[in-house]
Amino acid sequence: MNKQIEDILNRIYSSFEKKKELRLSNDDWFFGFETNLYDYENESVLKLYNKLQEIDKSIVEDINSLYYKSEKFNFYFFDCPSIVYEKCFNVRCNMFLKKYNEAREIDFIEIEINKHSSPSEYRILECNGEKLNYDKYIRKLDLNIQKSARNKLLFLNSLLDNTVDERTALVSLNIFKGKQGKLVFDKLLEDLPITLNEIDARGNQAKFISIWKNATSRALIFKPSIMFKDYIGYLNDTYGTNYATRSTSSGVKHEQSIDALLKGYQAGEI
Repeated sequence: MNKQIEDILNRIYSSFEKKKELRLSNDDWFFGFETNLYDYENESVLKLYNKLQEIDKSIVEDINSLYYKSEKFNFYFFDCPSIVYEKCFNVRCNMFLKKYNEAREIDFIEIEINKHSSPSEYRILECNGEKLNYDKYIRKLDLNIQKSARNKLLFLNSLLDNTVDERTALVSLNIFKGKQGKLVFDKLLEDLPITLNEIDARGNQAKFISIWKNATSRALIFKPSIMFKDYIGYLNDTYGTNYATRSTSSGVKHEQSIDALLKGYQAGEI
């Protein structure tokens, strides 16, 4: 660890220890501070209050300093600059994947999003073997630190979108009979039509089901090993539907339309 970073962490640790000592020796007065029942006319209480204010000010200054030194020395902590967070992301993700061998990158991304969406308990600095939660100071910190939280979430959500797209593409490769099968499927969606921007519109589910139940379209589009549950899983993952494998939509009334469209495609209209 860089010496400047280490010095800052030691100062923060020392400040937390001072607060702890003051609390142990003035426990009754701390109750007043925590419940806003200050006895401002009591000189001893006022003196203690001023000491606490000085310590808190020192902690805020040191966390601000840690933030800026973090970028200089590429030091990761929960509220480090977003540029440091992004640089450290792959290393941290790989450590997570080694620890949990059944996990995937998307699991790590989702955990990170949850942490940065509700960060209070994760604002921890490890100093001299102790974990110090600095969340109570976050509103007093430099505005850049507060904005970096937003930038981290933007970065994570971008990664999540890309990961979902890659997963969907992988599923597509697994269920369709090559590029031609996917092309026929997409063309049927366009011509039936299935309104993807209104995916829950009446009739869409029946049309999706009819593509599967029509023997000709199924043979043209899907790999022979694909089962109905695989197809439904693809629809739910790709279009955000919530179809069950035991669908009540028969799709029969759309099969003639599909036959006519497929004949047109075979005649060179695709």
